[in-house]
Amino acid sequence: MEKRIIAAVDFSEQSAVACKKAASVGKKIGAGLTVVHAVNASFLGRFLNGTAEREAAISQAQERLVGELKDSGITADTVVEIADAGEMIARIAKNAALIVLGDHSGFTVLDLLTGTTARRVIEHTKTPLLVVKTPRPYEKAVIATDFSEDSKAAASAALNLFDQTRFIFFSAFLVPSGTSLGSYGIDAGCATETLQKEHNEADEKLRAFTEELGVKNAERIVHASASPNEEILAICEKKEADLLVMGTRGIGSLLPMMVGSTAESLLRRCKIDLLLLKL
Repeated sequence: MEKRIIAAVDFSEQSAVACKKAASVGKKIGAGLTVVHAVNASFLGRFLNGTAEREAAISQAQERLVGELKDSGITADTVVEIADAGEMIARIAKNAALIVLGDHSGFTVLDLLTGTTARRVIEHTKTPLLVVKTPRPYEKAVIATDFSEDSKAAASAALNLFDQTRFIFFSAFLVPSGTSLGSYGIDAGCATETLQKEHNEADEKLRAFTEELGVKNAERIVHASASPNEEILAICEKKEADLLVMGTRGIGSLLPMMVGSTAESLLRRCKIDLLLLKL
């Protein structure tokens, strides 16, 4: 079966960037490209009561989609439906190698937390999801892992999809914030020794993680942090990464611990593309 990449577009500038990146990735991995557009069923559906009106709306969107792909020099199959976007993408991408979405196409990373379109996509497929924010090629990528099966699968997908990319593996272990350990009567020397031991154990786990993926001599970074996700963003910026790779278990598990505005601020501050996967 031919490998396929599914790119969802909404005719925005950002989705056009995502579509071009999908085409580029497809050429590199020898995958065909299918570009899909969902005519918004919940909004436009109320105005498209008759069969003729619905067919006309699909035809007009199809004509526009084909025209934009031609203008961009992109060769792809196209699918246009009046449908819920999340359901449509998940159904079409069932056996795909990758789903590509533009960050400003109504499929933001925050959607993965709040249960809207992108979350429905990723919860109903085991297909890696690439959220595109910039047109930059992937020269360096940070793989952030909590050692879950999700993050292992996401890392494996990144290694297979972007084999010319330099990968940096990152993991963080939690430490208390806001109060020194001395406030709990813990000796400073003992605390330092314990933290060093935890750091060494985390580094060993990260080494085993990379070796299991078949990566030798990988750059590994381990930090003790009260806010691992802040550390992830800082590492991406420091290393000038073009891509962040994560399993969605790590993202979703944050929600109960954070006020919504905090989660939104954290995730929206990520300025680079994200490759996400949920098993």
